[in-house]
Amino acid sequence: NILDTTRQPDTRFDHVDLNRLLDDITILLLPETISKHIKIVKDFDESLPLVYGSKGRFEELFLNLIDNAIDACSQNGVISIITKTAGPPHYSLRTNDGPSRTPWAQVTVKDNGRGIPEAFLQDIFKPFYTTKARGQGTGIGLAISQEIVNSHHGFISVESMVDKGSAFTVLLPSTEKVNA
Repeated sequence: NILDTTRQPDTRFDHVDLNRLLDDITILLLPETISKHIKIVKDFDESLPLVYGSKGRFEELFLNLIDNAIDACSQNGVISIITKTAGPPHYSLRTNDGPSRTPWAQVTVKDNGRGIPEAFLQDIFKPFYTTKARGQGTGIGLAISQEIVNSHHGFISVESMVDKGSAFTVLLPSTEKVNA
């Protein structure tokens, strides 16, 4: 794990189909979800625009988020992975011509697990900060996830309630431009 996080990432950028990437990740995690009796519900927007970036880094990002959701769920938990086309976030950069009209790809990884106490939410993206029990987490997964999103000019946010679960939402600009 240490080698994986310190190794230089594949920086080849290409057009990435997030629906396909997420589908592949859920197949990869199937043995773990089956053994824990966790149900994965996929609600994919078939018209989701492609995003431009490093497929390997996107895999790392979403593997982190889904793996955290698995860890947060108890037996018979449910994880929902939702994709949809969204407009630019209200806090995104504006172009010289006004607000950006580029569609964004939105991915939400939502679980019905233990949730994160509100007091901890401000720190969860800090390196080496973890809410997991000793020996069960390094505290670098979400910091790396945020770095990946930032390097692709995107945004990541979280909503969580104790004993209700968490929802991590990633917004990434698409590769297509929409004419005004």
